[in-house]
Amino acid sequence: MRLLARREAHPEWCAQGHACGLGEHRSDPHVVDVPGAGRIVVVRVLGRDGSEHAEVRGTVRLPSPEVVARKRLLKLLHDVVTALGR
Repeated sequence: MRLLARREAHPEWCAQGHACGLGEHRSDPHVVDVPGAGRIVVVRVLGRDGSEHAEVRGTVRLPSPEVVARKRLLKLLHDVVTALGR
């Protein structure tokens, strides 16, 4: 009976992985590959306290000249901060 109650408590998007036993629910990762540019992985998370958030990981290919790589990193940080503010 206890296992049944646990299964019913999963949100519909939960991947029902090992984190469920730790009090949080996580979706399957959503992956976007952009050939030659990078990859973004997003996972939806429902925390133990009931709060929800998106966990975002990514890789971005940097160009060769150092000055151009730094400009790309600054733009990336700006865009992420802008996205968080929405």
